[in-house]
Amino acid sequence: MQLRRVILVPVVTTIDQLQTLVMPIPYRSLPTTPRPVEVALPATPIPAAVAPASSKNMTLAYRLLWFTFILFFAGTGFGKLWDRVWHLTHKFETFFSPPHEFISAITTLTGIIALALAFSPRFRSCFGLRTYVPILKREVAGSLAIMGAGLICLSLAIVMDSIWHTAFGLDETMWSLPHDMLPLSWCVVILGFVSSRLAMRTYKPLDWLTKLVFAVLILCFLCPPILGPFYLNYSISLLHAFSILRINEIQPSIEHTYRIYITAQISRQSNPLFIPLVTFFAGIAIVLLHQFNSTNKMEATSADAPKNRLMTLLRWADQKVSIELLAPLVWSLVFMGRDIYTVWFVHYDGVTKIRGLLPILIKNPSLWVPIPLLVASIIFLALEKTRLDERWKWMINGAIFSLLVFCIWHTSLWMILLVIPAAPIMLFGAKVGRKIYSVLEKPHFKDILSIMLVSNAQVPAALGIVDLILRRTIS
Repeated sequence: MQLRRVILVPVVTTIDQLQTLVMPIPYRSLPTTPRPVEVALPATPIPAAVAPASSKNMTLAYRLLWFTFILFFAGTGFGKLWDRVWHLTHKFETFFSPPHEFISAITTLTGIIALALAFSPRFRSCFGLRTYVPILKREVAGSLAIMGAGLICLSLAIVMDSIWHTAFGLDETMWSLPHDMLPLSWCVVILGFVSSRLAMRTYKPLDWLTKLVFAVLILCFLCPPILGPFYLNYSISLLHAFSILRINEIQPSIEHTYRIYITAQISRQSNPLFIPLVTFFAGIAIVLLHQFNSTNKMEATSADAPKNRLMTLLRWADQKVSIELLAPLVWSLVFMGRDIYTVWFVHYDGVTKIRGLLPILIKNPSLWVPIPLLVASIIFLALEKTRLDERWKWMINGAIFSLLVFCIWHTSLWMILLVIPAAPIMLFGAKVGRKIYSVLEKPHFKDILSIMLVSNAQVPAALGIVDLILRRTIS
């Protein structure tokens, strides 16, 4: 029997000691302390404490995380751009196009590395809190569970895209089930990387550049799944310019997709759903940026400052730069450049040369002016300094933000009434953002599963029904 607990039991060994215990004798001194006797008790299971990861393992895990991050997002970013150019220059004949195969290969390779990180014993304690996964019947790092869930859903979405095309045709909108699952899965993967990096901040604090990269990527991958077709459908005139491209005119299915958009008025300017959706996005984004900006700062040390001026500059920037403002600024500039290039690429309003863009851009600001997320962030920081109730801060911000959106994209004056529901919608978005960030910091399987069921199952399924109805009712 294994010895686990020891109890010291006083044992009477002589008659004198027995008399002392029963009948105290005044003229005799008390006996000395009896000797202890070891008694073995049945062993009880004691949870084994997990030893902290060694510095060597943490360093290797940190480098592998960044390698996986660069591999996935550089590959995915290039693949998405390649896919967009491919569809605008090649007739859609098969799902297995080179961009699709490239994205599938990158996803597979990333998944293999993520599995190695999750199940390797040497990295067991490198990625923060572990959570029990019933399907696997073992514990894994919660941050890697988020990443793995996103990669699994991404793989399912790629397979589902092929099945959907085969079953229902090529004339699908951005609300189709696979086209909604794809951006949502990419968003979950980036959140998994963010959660993994947050788990390692005790080993290596986040500097401002790391925060900026992650913050901009969160905005880039959060916006498309929430906005859906409104992400690219700026105006009916822009949709018409896309529809008359030579490559689209020779594909009846693509022509049908644009007819659906134009007939149903699914554009930022003409559809009342855009203002509520973009306000919901802004509420989530502002909270995530605020929480991300509040994470631990780089600590300045007297030993490093004289040796490395670059580190001194980085630490100064880390203390002074506000990610809540810089990330929306960078995001806005990136998409302004993309939108201006798109106007030139489709030869909008007959423009063929760069110098001919300026009059069109001045006349149509809705084609290139970004979503006013930067203004909303500035208003948020200003309202944080007031004593207003938290709910009123968000509702005021939501009203101002939605009013700006109305001023940029509108065709009907009555849409200004959408400012009224937009105020509580931003408050709701902020609550959703807090929930998402709490899961990133303390990922438990139950919370991860709840988010995945809503974002990658229920929402895409509902929107997939909308897509099928639009295709059947608009010829």
